Amino acid sequence: TGTPEGVSQVKPGDEIITAANTFVASFIGSPAMNMIEGIVEIKNNSFKLQVAETKIDLPNIKELDNGQKIIVGIRPEYLIPSKNGIPAKIAVVEPTGSETHLLLRANDQDLTCVIRERQDFSPGQDVKLTAEKKSIHIFNYDSREFYNLEDIYFDCEIIYQYG
Repeated sequence: TGTPEGVSQVKPGDEIITAANTFVASFIGSPAMNMIEGIVEIKNNSFKLQVAETKIDLPNIKELDNGQKIIVGIRPEYLIPSKNGIPAKIAVVEPTGSETHLLLRANDQDLTCVIRERQDFSPGQDVKLTAEKKSIHIFNYDSREFYNLEDIYFDCEIIYQYG
């Protein structure tokens, strides 16, 4: 038994896997992972992603360089409204029962949030979005390949089981 092409196993024996590149990441799970382009800023050993005029915290990954363009992938359930973050405008609010899906526009791209708590949102509302560092997947902008598979564990759906 092996790993499907384009999918990387995090650690032998684990059932949790992550995509090896942005192509595979774009169809793992539903709704699809948000892909956000930005520039790495490193100051005082603090890593941030600059998106337009906004910065969000990144995991400290030794392969990243100051000023480098990258793509971050964030699952919709981990992209959350907050006081600080990427400015976005809500286009659609879709209650689905136990969750609410927000379809948003930010920095000339479409994003999706899945909110599990009851909150009031409305189309046209301005919000800011962020994610915890541990839920950010980092991809090389040029190769679209995933960084640092050996050292970082991410939350994602199980799409392949060994055995």
